[in-house]
Amino acid sequence: MSDERPLRSIPAVRIDVGDEQLRAVGHVALQWALLEAEIDREIVWLSVGAENPQNLGAKFEDRVQGWQRLATDRMSDRPDLIEDVKVISEQALAIKVERDKLITAILEPAA
Repeated sequence: MSDERPLRSIPAVRIDVGDEQLRAVGHVALQWALLEAEIDREIVWLSVGAENPQNLGAKFEDRVQGWQRLATDRMSDRPDLIEDVKVISEQALAIKVERDKLITAILEPAA
């Protein structure tokens, strides 16, 4: 009995962009991954001992809201840091919209 599964039909996709564009998109994706990792690292740190820790498996928007909530709950003596989390969160959410548009535009077929 073979363990091989039948191959599914995969539609051919042609991404019609040059190396420079692919490098730029890769750079954006890598920088985004680093930003998310730093936010998640802080969420983990703030979640230690918290009554309501943030689920790291949640979508980005929910994690950022959880980060703000945790910062407000856990750093009440540091309003400056709470404000920093709020500003970074708002900027990250705005950047994500543009990042998603960029990635989607590369994968969409030309009109």
